[in-house]
Order: sequence, then structure tokens, then C-alpha cells
Amino acid sequence: MIRGLRLGPDHDLTPLIEWIDDDVDAATVQEIKTRALLWRGENFLDLREGVPYKTEILRKAPNLARIQEIFRQVILSVPSILDVPDIRASLDHSTRELTIDWTARLRSGIEIHSSDFGPLIIALD
Repeated sequence: MIRGLRLGPDHDLTPLIEWIDDDVDAATVQEIKTRALLWRGENFLDLREGVPYKTEILRKAPNLARIQEIFRQVILSVPSILDVPDIRASLDHSTRELTIDWTARLRSGIEIHSSDFGPLIIALD
């Protein structure tokens, strides 16, 4: 019996056969990644929802401070997140990849780090 869907390493949804209760951190990270990968205007039910990739990120000379603030807001939009004390965006000009590293504090007091789950990498091609 399928209990839900999980975001796979290739960002495809895969069936989750058994739900693991202690995997709350991974579920929160999955929700962050799902929200971060949604382009603004992609959800036909609410065109305002999503990350403004076209207007703020996929542009010549993107503003890294603005990008950090955008992704801080994306992470804070997850209900179980209380605070994002650290977030860093870095752009590799040779590969045209934007990497977002972050630390978030859950409402339960636990801190989770993107390095524990792999950073969010966005190819700007």
C-alpha cells in the first residue's frame, strides 16, 4: 500500500511504501526542496506562488543578497520552520550553478542543515 510520495534524488516523485516517523527532518527538507523548485506562475491555481526564477534569479549578474532573502522566505514558508539563522548563496560562474546552503531551526528546537541532506543546486542554463 502506498503511504505517500517522496521526492527522489532526481527530483521525481516516487511512491513511499512505509512511513518512517523519525524521518521528520527529511520530510521537512523535502518540503523545502519542493517549494524551492516551484517556479512562480507554475501552479495554475495560484500564479503568485513559487520562486521568481525568471525575474530575480535567471538574469545577468544576479544579486546574491536578494537571492538569499528569497530562499530564506521560501524556507520560512514551511510551517515546521521557526527560524533560518544562516543562509548562503554561491554562484559558480564556470558551471553556471547556484548553490544554496542553509541552517534552519524547527519549532521543536532541532536545527537542520542543508549539508546533512545535500545542498540545493540550481543550474542556470
